[in-house]
Amino acid sequence: MQWREGALGEAMPDQPDFKYFAFISYSHRDKRWGDWLHKALETYKVPKRLHGHAPGGQALPKRLFPVFRDREELPTSASLGAQITDALARSRFLIVICSPHAARSVWVNEEIKTFKAMGRENRILSLIVDGEPNAADKPEGDAAECFPPALRFRLDAAGNPGQERSEPIAADARPGKDGRKYALLKLAAGLLGVSFDDLKQREQERRVRRLMAAGAVMAVLMTLFAGLAWRAWVSERKAVASEQAAKQNEQVAKKNEQMARSRLAELYLREGSKASDAHDWSMALHWYARSLHEEETLVAKFAAADALSNNVFELATLRGHEDTVDTLAVTPDGKLLASASWDETIRLWTLADGKTFDVIPADKRSKLSFSRDGTLLGYYGGDGFAQFIEMPNGTTSGKVTSQLDDVAFLANSPEHNTFTVQYNDGAIRIHEPGNCSQQTIIKLTHTLHAISSVNGLGISSGSNFGTFLLLNYKTPKKPQAFTLEQERWWTHAAFRDDGKMLAVGDRSGTLSLWDLPAEKSDTPCTLTGHTGEISDLAFSNDNTLLASSSWDSTIRLWGRLEQCGEIQAVLRGHATRVYSVAIASNGKTVFSGGWDHTIHLWDTGNGWGKHVLQGHEDDILAIAFSPDSNTIATGSRDRTLRIWNRDSGNTLAVLPGHNDSVTSVIFSKDGQSVVSGSRDGTVRCWSIAPDTSPIVLAPRSGAIIALAFSPDGKRLLAGTKDGNVVAWDWQTKAATVLPLHMGQVSAVAFSPDGRQIVSMAKDSPIYLWDLDTGEKRATLIDAVHIPNSVAFSPDGMVVACIGYDAEDSKVLVIDPSKREQTLSLRANDSAPKTASFSKSNRFIASSGNDTGIDFWDRKTSRRVAKFIHNSYVNLNSHATFSPDEESIALAASNKLILWTTGDTSGLLNKITTANSIGSSYDPDDNGQIVPKDAIALAQARLEAAKAGRIWWREDGGRSLVPLYENELQQAQAAAAAAPTN
Repeated sequence: MQWREGALGEAMPDQPDFKYFAFISYSHRDKRWGDWLHKALETYKVPKRLHGHAPGGQALPKRLFPVFRDREELPTSASLGAQITDALARSRFLIVICSPHAARSVWVNEEIKTFKAMGRENRILSLIVDGEPNAADKPEGDAAECFPPALRFRLDAAGNPGQERSEPIAADARPGKDGRKYALLKLAAGLLGVSFDDLKQREQERRVRRLMAAGAVMAVLMTLFAGLAWRAWVSERKAVASEQAAKQNEQVAKKNEQMARSRLAELYLREGSKASDAHDWSMALHWYARSLHEEETLVAKFAAADALSNNVFELATLRGHEDTVDTLAVTPDGKLLASASWDETIRLWTLADGKTFDVIPADKRSKLSFSRDGTLLGYYGGDGFAQFIEMPNGTTSGKVTSQLDDVAFLANSPEHNTFTVQYNDGAIRIHEPGNCSQQTIIKLTHTLHAISSVNGLGISSGSNFGTFLLLNYKTPKKPQAFTLEQERWWTHAAFRDDGKMLAVGDRSGTLSLWDLPAEKSDTPCTLTGHTGEISDLAFSNDNTLLASSSWDSTIRLWGRLEQCGEIQAVLRGHATRVYSVAIASNGKTVFSGGWDHTIHLWDTGNGWGKHVLQGHEDDILAIAFSPDSNTIATGSRDRTLRIWNRDSGNTLAVLPGHNDSVTSVIFSKDGQSVVSGSRDGTVRCWSIAPDTSPIVLAPRSGAIIALAFSPDGKRLLAGTKDGNVVAWDWQTKAATVLPLHMGQVSAVAFSPDGRQIVSMAKDSPIYLWDLDTGEKRATLIDAVHIPNSVAFSPDGMVVACIGYDAEDSKVLVIDPSKREQTLSLRANDSAPKTASFSKSNRFIASSGNDTGIDFWDRKTSRRVAKFIHNSYVNLNSHATFSPDEESIALAASNKLILWTTGDTSGLLNKITTANSIGSSYDPDDNGQIVPKDAIALAQARLEAAKAGRIWWREDGGRSLVPLYENELQQAQAAAAAAPTN
C-alpha cells in the first residue's frame, strides 16, 4: 500500500454546511492515539508559504479545525446513531485509526460504511498504529489485521463490503515506519490536498527558520546572559566581599560586645566585691547576678556562692501599724511578737501566720518586756502607767493581772514571771503580777535605761549626753562614769544575757563594747559601719550575736564578740529609719521595726555554699582533692590524715600512723591512693580501700615538706628538709635522691608536660630542673629569703608565693621559656603564701596568714574578689581548687572551709530566687535602693512557698504559706488604704 500524493486534492463540491474538517474513527481501546491525533491536528499550523499552492488555487486554512472525535463531541443520547451519521455527513474527511482493535470494532466498521455510502470513499485516510494491513489475506492472519472490512473492500449495492478490493490511503505511525511526525504530515497533506514532499519541505524550511530564529534568540540571550553573568560575577564578588566584610564586622562586633560584656561583668563583680567587703550580702548578690548574666566567670560563681552562704534573707514584712514601730519584744519560744508604735497601740502577732491577734491601746512611747517564761507581757509608757497581761496559752487572755503608776523603767527579772520595776522616786522593786506585795531592792537617784538582771548591773545617763553611769542597782555602791570617745552622744545600751558585756550605741553610728566587770579606765572595742544614729540594740540568747538598728535604714549583725566584734551582715529593706530590733531566742530570726510603719522578719539560718568541716585536733597543714573532686584529704599537726566526702562533709576515714605533723597530701592520678608526707621523714601511701595498711617510704633525707605527682602519674616527688628532692617510680617504688638545694625544699612541682620540675628553698633561687638528668635548666628567680610555695599553671607558667607579711609578700607569675616575670600580684591587706590556678588560667586564688582567699584576674592583674572567713587562717594554708572547679577549700586553724558552687544553672536558680523573694528591693545602676512592689513581692513569696522553692528553708518554705498568705492580704489592705494623688 502506497501513499498517493495529491490523490485527495480534487476540488470538493461546494458544500458550505461542512462543520468538521475531519472525523476521527477509532476503537475505544485506542483512545490514547485518538487523543494524540485530535490534539495534533487541531493545533497544526499550515505553513504560510503553501498558500496558493493548493489544487485549483484554493486558499488553504490556517489550521485543520475543528476535528470531530465521537468520544469527545457526542453527548450521551438515546439517538447516538443519528448524531454520528450527521457528524459524518458534515465532515470533509474520515480518518480511521487502524489497529487490530479497530479491525474488530463493529462501530468503526459502521462509521466507514456510512461515510462511503455518502459517496466519499476517496476522502478516507488511515493511520496505522498497530497490527498489519491486509494480514487477513494470509492464513491465521486475522488477529493481526488492522484494517476494518469496510476499509479493505468496496461496498456492494446493498451497502456492505463486497469482493472488490479497496486500496486505503494510510500513514504509518508504527516504529520503524513513518513515525508519528511524518505520519501526521502525511495526514495533513491528504487533508490539505498538497504534496507530502512539498509539505515536508515547507515543514523543514519552517523548522530551519525556527532554528535560526531560536539561534538568533539564543545568541541574543547568550549575549544577554553573558552580560548578566558578568554583572552577576561582579555582583557576586562584591557580595562575597561584602559578606566577608560583614562577617569581619560581625566578628569585630561580637568581639567588641564580648569585651564590653566582659568589662561590664568585671565592673559588676568589683561592685559585688565591695558589697561583700562591707558584708552587705544581699546587695552583693544583686551585683554578682548581673556579673554572671554578662559573663559566667569562675570567680563570680564562687563569690555568689560565698554571698549566698553568708546572706541573711528577708523572711516577710508585717503591716498593721499606722506610725513608727518603736519597740519590739519576742517570747522566749519565738512564737509571739509584741510591737509598740507611735500610733498609740501595742500589737500582738502570731509568728506562724503573721496575724495580729490583739491590739492594745497604749502610750505613744511604750516599752515592752516579756517575762522569762513568756506567760506575761509588761509594758509602760511615758505617762508612768504600766500594765501586765497574762498570755498563758500563747494568745492574750484579755486579763490584766496588775497595773502600776509612776513607773520610770521596767524589765523582766531572772525569775520566770517577775519584773524589775523602777518608780519615778528612784525605788527599784521586784514585781510579781497578781501578787500585791513588792520587794524593794534599793532606791536610786538615777533613772535606769537598761539592766542586766543576772548580775544586777544597770546603765543610766551621766552628767552630759556623752557620759553614762554604770551601776549595780542591787547595792548602794557608787556608780562609775564612762565617757564615750569625743564625748559622742550615746543613744541606746544593752547588756548581754550573761551579763558579761555591755554595748552602747551613739549618734555617730558607732558601737562601743565593754567586757564586764569594767573599770573606768578600760578602753572599749568600737564597731563602725552605721552612718546614722543607733536606735536600738539586742543580743542573742546564746551571746554570740549582736543586732543594731540605725537611722541609716539598716540593721547590722555583729559576731565574734569575744574578739572585739566583727560585722557579719548588713540588712536592708526598710524604706527609712529603723527604730527597733529584736532577736529570737534561737538566734535564727531577727525582727526590725521602722519609721515606715512595718516590721521585717529576717532569716539567719542559711549557710548554703560554705561548709565548715571539723574533726582535726590541731592546725590543718595540707589539702588535696581527688581527681574526681568527690573526696578531700587533709593533713594536720595532730599527726593524722583525714578523708572527707565533699558533698556531705562527713569524715570517711581517719588515718593515724605518722609520728609528727602531716605537712603534705596528694592523690594518685587514678584516685585509688592518697600519699602523705610528714615531718617524721616518711611518705605513706594509703589505699582508698578500707582496712588496708599503708606502704611506708623512708628516704632518710629529713622531714618531708612537699609532694608532687607527675602528670602521667608514674613518678612521685618529695621535697625534704635536708635540701633534697626524692623521686620515686610509682610502680616499683624505687627512689632517686637529687641534692638540688642547700636548705629546706619548701615546694616542688611538675611542668604540665612532665619533663621538668621547679623547686624552691629558703635563701635559694627558684630553679627549673631536668628530672631525668638532675641538671639545672634555668634560674627563674635569684635567691628568695622567704619561699612559700611554687606551682605550674595549666599553660606552663610558674606561679610562686614569696615573702613573710603583707609588706613583702606577693604572687609572682613567671614565663619559664623566657626566664622573665610576667605578673606581680600583691595587696596591702594580704600576705599570700600559697596559690592555685583555675583550669582556664585566668584566675589565681591565693591565701596566707590572714582571714580569707584572694582572687586575682590574670588578664587585668587586679584582685577581683576576697572571701573572708571569721577565723584565723594558717600560715601554710592552701587555697585549693577542686578539679571540676565547683569547689575551693581553705584551711582555717583546725577546720576545713569548703565553698561549693554546684553546677552553674543550679547556682543561678538559687541566686534568682534569693534576689526575687529574699530581698524587698533591687538596686539601680548606681547602687541606689529601689523598693519592690509589696503586693507582687508577697505574691511571689507565696507562690515560691507553695512550690517548695525557698531553698534556704529545710522544707522549701512550705511551712511559710500561712505567713505569706497573710503578708499578701496585709499588702493589699495597705495599698487600698494608701491615699491616691
